[in-house]
Amino acid sequence: MTRFFRGKSIHFGSHGRFLHRRSHSNAKENNGIFSSCAPLINVIVLVWRLKPMQPCIFLNDTVNIGVILNTNSWLGKVVKTALKLAADDVNNDANLVMNATRLLLHFRHAQTLLHAATADIGEAAKVPILSLSATTPSLSHQRFPYLVRMAHSDGLQMKAIAAVVKYYGWRKTVFIHSDVDFGCGAVSLLSDALSDFGSEVVYITTISSTAEKQSIRKELYKLMSIESRVFVVHLPSDLGLNLFMEAQEMGMMKAGYVWITTPGFTSVWEYVLNASTMASMQGLVGIKTHIPNSERLQNFTERKLLFSPLLTTDHERMGNGDQKSAHSRYAR
Repeated sequence: MTRFFRGKSIHFGSHGRFLHRRSHSNAKENNGIFSSCAPLINVIVLVWRLKPMQPCIFLNDTVNIGVILNTNSWLGKVVKTALKLAADDVNNDANLVMNATRLLLHFRHAQTLLHAATADIGEAAKVPILSLSATTPSLSHQRFPYLVRMAHSDGLQMKAIAAVVKYYGWRKTVFIHSDVDFGCGAVSLLSDALSDFGSEVVYITTISSTAEKQSIRKELYKLMSIESRVFVVHLPSDLGLNLFMEAQEMGMMKAGYVWITTPGFTSVWEYVLNASTMASMQGLVGIKTHIPNSERLQNFTERKLLFSPLLTTDHERMGNGDQKSAHSRYAR
């Protein structure tokens, strides 16, 4: 079996080409044609105005943006900081703000989000809703015209996964997902993509969103008895971290195992996996967003680095404050 090196991410092109990129800063990138698979973050953004809408007229006005996210999790704190920085960039850029219109963020906490229910509310209230995490194909623009999905659908993600499987000639895969609406229906999309070249999903396992350590270990023991050692992990970031921490302790993150992650985990592993953890992991490969480099992106990244001490502190504490994040139990 092909051995994957630790800390790699894969970016996929519109013509089926892809490249590996090491997570280390001195790694070199190969040339390729890129297509993005947006990060999956449990956030809903609602846009509304205090004044009646008038087409194309924004004079010294304020656009109120409601942001619903889990403010108790470390990821929620990261997203909140990034949104504030992005709003500041827009408000301070004369080329982006039309006629002195300003963005005003209003944050509200929610433990979980039901995208379909939220989309229905947006439709009823005629309020645009931007979701960074909705990937289910059923949440289409035709069905929910006021829902704007910032992430690509599961269909595109599964095609990218299938491209990796095809490239290495694997015939059998195992699919791991959660019991929530995150990625609902993705396994059938992956099966369709794999069937195009004679591969298949031979086993499906579901991890409860509230699974404790022993429950996850029980599922991993089942996977150890499966013939295939190629696992496709389609889990939210917190649950994915719990899974990999247990897999590592059980010796399933070494040569002979392949773990392919979707953007829900790949996009955040640099925040949740420290250097020593990454060094001990083999066979972990992921697809994630490719954002073309630009001066604006560089400036934003430099500003975000100013908050790195805060993020590092949160990462080291792993939720040891008043309310612990879902994965803090496993990080002791």
